[in-house]
Amino acid sequence: MEFNLVTDNWIRVYSNGTKEVSLSELFKHAHEYEVLVGDSRQQDLSTLRFLLAIVQRVYAGESAKDLLKLGKFDDRVQDYLNECKNQFDMFGETPFYQVTKETYNKYADDKFKIKKEGKQTGTVDVKQLNRNISESNNSPALFSSATESHKNDITMPELVRWLIAYQNFTAVTDKSKAVLGYPVKVSTGWLYKIDPVYLSGGNLFDTLILNFTEESVPQIPTWEWNLDDYVSQISETPDNVSQLYTLLSRLIYIDWSNDKPTILATGLPMPENISDPMAMQNKDKKGNAYPRTRNLNQLRDYVAFELDKVFELPIFNTLKSIDYKDRIISIINNNYINNGNAPSQLPAASIFEELKFNSNLFYKRKNEMLAVSAMASAVINTYRTLIYNVQKTSYHSLNKKKLDRISDEFKDKVFEIVDNWLWNPTNMYRFADEIELLALNEMSDEVEEKITSDDLKRMEIEDEPMPILKATEVYGYTIRKMINKYKDK
Repeated sequence: MEFNLVTDNWIRVYSNGTKEVSLSELFKHAHEYEVLVGDSRQQDLSTLRFLLAIVQRVYAGESAKDLLKLGKFDDRVQDYLNECKNQFDMFGETPFYQVTKETYNKYADDKFKIKKEGKQTGTVDVKQLNRNISESNNSPALFSSATESHKNDITMPELVRWLIAYQNFTAVTDKSKAVLGYPVKVSTGWLYKIDPVYLSGGNLFDTLILNFTEESVPQIPTWEWNLDDYVSQISETPDNVSQLYTLLSRLIYIDWSNDKPTILATGLPMPENISDPMAMQNKDKKGNAYPRTRNLNQLRDYVAFELDKVFELPIFNTLKSIDYKDRIISIINNNYINNGNAPSQLPAASIFEELKFNSNLFYKRKNEMLAVSAMASAVINTYRTLIYNVQKTSYHSLNKKKLDRISDEFKDKVFEIVDNWLWNPTNMYRFADEIELLALNEMSDEVEEKITSDDLKRMEIEDEPMPILKATEVYGYTIRKMINKYKDK
């Protein structure tokens, strides 16, 4: 069997239709392709980072400004791909993103070593590799994208795409740990550990340059490492983006004895708190930044409401340094969210948020973008406080799930207003008026729903405003004061 990522078609792109291209073709025509269109948007992110690792390696030490002027990738990329062609082969002595049988047995625990006969342990079904299914034999997926009889079917291009994605989004259902001479804590894939944000431009060439990180240190993607040397330093923090974007979470061996892949995997550890150019940050009590993650309760935590943090990412240093004026650009927040179950951490949901705008808005009205984002965030927090206070009054108990649901519904409506403003930015007064109108109307609707006939009778008897009305009075005052503050800026 033969399949090489450099010459065989496996990357799905869109350009007047969807088609599969090889690495060589992609870099020759990246300026002609609009976007990656793989099997999922999250898979596209892992593919994008893989492609970025190549760009970082080939153009190490160069500036994004100079690269953008090229308009397309030059022959240096083709020279590199040909030089490393063996490392991009799915078979042979250095199979791509895999190890040989001998190497696998070297690092696998005795009970998980590859056997000559009998039932093999430590296998990973295709339906586990495919993150659109993410099903183990013990935990069937209720809403799978494939019928039962076809869940383990896969083509070679699909296998390559999911192999790259799997290393980034690995769960911890596998039982095999690599034997490294010290206690190994098996890690999830790195992308599972962060909340990634990146930029998308008018074509794939632009997108890759927009996310290019200027670094002077040597760039060493995983496939250039001697495997033993790579494993020996696996717990050390990568000092270059090419290595970071190609981190391995598993040593994988694929057996093709029956013309169908039998996949075996043994878990690797991974360093923590890596500085990733795409990773949104939180800060601890001492002010130290660390990559944040998202859970199932944060599916509506739109980055549109925290552009101040978004603009601190290194990719925006790139955007500031290049001449990318008057072009359509998108800020994208994209990832799988695991199920929150520590022993499995299988994908349970996905997020995809895209903020599309003309780049001139960033270059000329960045402060207004920040103000819109901050105003939206402040209004959302104030509205949630109102709902909390309404539920906590003497007559209404707190229902956390309902509080979250109402708050999320309000977030969706605010996001729509922010998203529309970014695409068609009016003046701040008009935006502020629209946000104020929404906030006050939602207050009226929510409070009217809560007030019952018993409440009105009690108000008549006690001859004083209900606590629920006091809460709305404070809310209305706070909203108007807040909106006026932003109007005055």
